[in-house]
Amino acid sequence: MFKAIASAQVLGWKRAMTDFANSVGWDMRDKPEFEQIQSIVLEVIKKLGRKFSRSVNDLIGIQPRVQALEDKLRLSSNSDDVQVLGIWGMKGIGKTTHAAVLYDKISHRFHASCFIEDVNKLYRDGGHTAVQKQIIHQTLRENIDMSNPIEISGIVENRLHSIKVLIVLDNVDELEQLENLAIKPKLLLKGSRMVITTTDEHILKAYEGDVLIHKLPLLNDADARELFCRKAFKYEDQSSNCSALIHEVLKYAQCLPLAIRVLGSFLCTRDADEWRDGTEKVKAIVLNKKEEMSECIVDGLSRMKELTLLILYHTRVSGRLEFLSDRLQYLLWHDYPFASLPPYFTASNIVELNMPNSHIRHLWEGRKSCPNLKRIDLSNSKDLSETPDFSRIIKLERLDLSGCTSLSYVHSSIGLLKKLAFLNLRNCCNLVSIDFGCVGNMSSLRVLHLSGCSKLESTPDFTRATHLEYLDMDGCTSLSTIHQSIGVLSNLTFLSLRKCQELVSIPNDINFLVSLQTLDLYGSFNRMHPIPGQGYMSHLEYLNRTNPILRQAFSSHLVSLIFLDISYCNLKEVPDAIGELRCLERLNLEGNKFVSIPDSFRQLHCLAYLNLSHCYLLKSLPDLPNEGDKSGGKYFKTVSGSRDHRSGFYLFDCPNVSRDRLEFVGLERFFHLIKEPCNFRCGFDLVLPWNMGVRPVFGETFLRNSIIRILRCGINDNWIGFGFFVIFRKITVGGSPPHSSFSSLHPLYLSFESEYTEECFDMRLNLKRDQSYGSIWIIYISREHCHFVKTGAHITFKAQPNVVINEWGMRPILKQDISDSKEQKYIKFSKLNHDHVDFEYVKKSNRGSGPKIQLPYNWYVTEEEQVENIDAKAKENNLSNAGL
Repeated sequence: MFKAIASAQVLGWKRAMTDFANSVGWDMRDKPEFEQIQSIVLEVIKKLGRKFSRSVNDLIGIQPRVQALEDKLRLSSNSDDVQVLGIWGMKGIGKTTHAAVLYDKISHRFHASCFIEDVNKLYRDGGHTAVQKQIIHQTLRENIDMSNPIEISGIVENRLHSIKVLIVLDNVDELEQLENLAIKPKLLLKGSRMVITTTDEHILKAYEGDVLIHKLPLLNDADARELFCRKAFKYEDQSSNCSALIHEVLKYAQCLPLAIRVLGSFLCTRDADEWRDGTEKVKAIVLNKKEEMSECIVDGLSRMKELTLLILYHTRVSGRLEFLSDRLQYLLWHDYPFASLPPYFTASNIVELNMPNSHIRHLWEGRKSCPNLKRIDLSNSKDLSETPDFSRIIKLERLDLSGCTSLSYVHSSIGLLKKLAFLNLRNCCNLVSIDFGCVGNMSSLRVLHLSGCSKLESTPDFTRATHLEYLDMDGCTSLSTIHQSIGVLSNLTFLSLRKCQELVSIPNDINFLVSLQTLDLYGSFNRMHPIPGQGYMSHLEYLNRTNPILRQAFSSHLVSLIFLDISYCNLKEVPDAIGELRCLERLNLEGNKFVSIPDSFRQLHCLAYLNLSHCYLLKSLPDLPNEGDKSGGKYFKTVSGSRDHRSGFYLFDCPNVSRDRLEFVGLERFFHLIKEPCNFRCGFDLVLPWNMGVRPVFGETFLRNSIIRILRCGINDNWIGFGFFVIFRKITVGGSPPHSSFSSLHPLYLSFESEYTEECFDMRLNLKRDQSYGSIWIIYISREHCHFVKTGAHITFKAQPNVVINEWGMRPILKQDISDSKEQKYIKFSKLNHDHVDFEYVKKSNRGSGPKIQLPYNWYVTEEEQVENIDAKAKENNLSNAGL
């Protein structure tokens, strides 16, 4: 074999093989093979990973700056501590670029890494879950298709904290953007690193843990000059005839890299004369928290004749503002520091004037013509003492003066604003009056906020605002009268007079508010005379509790009422006329003193929620409606977040009602609600009095704190959901309550515990008094929400120390149960076979000792429910966005 090869060459091979055999390598003996393979791969990546994806040589002065950042992270030390590095500085200084180069240089040293660019935009567009999904995708190489924020946070907490990771979060604008990510630096695996870039140093100081804060400096003169020449001349040697102007340009740019690149590109190919007047061509400026720019802003604005857009966030300035371009169309200036706008600013082109939290005392002197101005926002301008004359601002659509605590009156010319749709005077606590004038025309006004105007004594004349839909006077504690003209508001859907303690009367014409859906008079009846009959308020949908109108509220005119809460109103009788509320879906009578309920209850075919708890004197119940109405479920379609509101039937602490009667009525309601799924979402529940010694016929029964899990469900397609029950009693715990791991705000809940989460179906009742007898809580969960059947979750009931659990049980609800309930005189469940459900007892939870992420049981949202909730939210936002 070696005949054709020189012997010297063979000897060389032999020596090489000997040296290789004696070299130090990875000893695989007595070590897990996968760990050694991982070490080899990481070492190879480390040797190959020093090639940057970005051309560092094209970035002027970047290498020593990145090296300084790397040194702060102490990657070369033997320390396994988790380090958090915060890089801050003004926008355009190069924070993202420095973080990106640093990431390219060091990411190969970690098991996983992510670079989340522009966290602020991601957060603004999709919330913190959008940021978390990006982190999971880049670090774990997984795409998660879920929308529940608590579950997503659980993945971040439980999986990201178990690997050595590099996390770079670019452009963090608010502290909550960090806090909501569920990333705890102290819990990250040893050796992990976080890098955060921001314009706000306070975010880094407030973030948990010891953040190494690094302020990124501006370019030095040499680097600034080199960058400018590269952009302006396309090579590094500056043109001789422009040399004298370079110093002026760099002084103007103040060595800010972004400004230098923009000016250099703008002046490229232009001659010296064009350089001199170049700054006068600037048409827009956007600055966000740039304290370093504060001294040059005022002087610079005076030369910008073509400026059309100016956005300044929390920017500190000095000197006097003498000039703003007459071409300015949009001005957004948070914390505007001056008492008024410049006297020679014509405002002839301005469309939006947004100056929240400003130091404005008055916008300008006298009348000013603003033919294009549509929106003014001076909210929380504490020094504002007067509004402008509005007579020449004819196109104004939205005016926000909320929180202007020095404002005592609004110029009467406001009544001339016929295009004004939104007027917000909330929390103008020194506002004494508001006058729309006798010749005004506010036909476009839809929303009027007057809540918190504690010195307001009377309302305006509404004659000229006939299209008003939303009127909020919550907390107007000095308001004594309401103008008689309120009756002309035929489009009014919302009227709040909460806590108007000095209110003496409400005009008779309130009867003509034919579109009224919400009337809130909470706390406003101390001095109030009886309210006149309800007249034509036929569209009233929500009527809040404790209003004096309630005793007369059961009227045949309230044909669209869907939610009525009259709990704890000292009500001694429920009128027969309540049966006329045919659309009523939710009725809360809790804590009242009536003895019986009228038979007319049978006519409430849409009723899905009935609370009679703590009605201590209640002795008898009528038959409740057992036939549904196809028009039901309106409540869930009109109120956003309503899927969190429980449907059911509650008779806790009603000791005088016959137990036998309650069992029949309760189970009748149970099957009635199952047959009407439009009236609940993931499920519903019932609470009834119960004899502790009687065991319900309800499938499998378990003692007290037993924990079980389902092994197999053999009922195929014959089931529609699962039912659970628990028998309990409220007691008094002597002294301080014993230590308990119970973490729910509610007294009792059904628990489904998995490895990382615990889903809780809470009892949402106030168990006020101790019981000498027991109660039973019955729960139904619809099939599409019964994921515990497949996941093997540990199932049990948990209670606060003052609630004693006697026993609990569960069973599948079969289609046969529903059909039998229609035919049988007495309601009961069908008999189960032993092969319907297989389960096993769990002696002790082995789901891990760490804290669980608690989820409400209805966290899962079907596509139909999601669309429904979005539509309801859109309806609620419609009025809030009037004039936008």
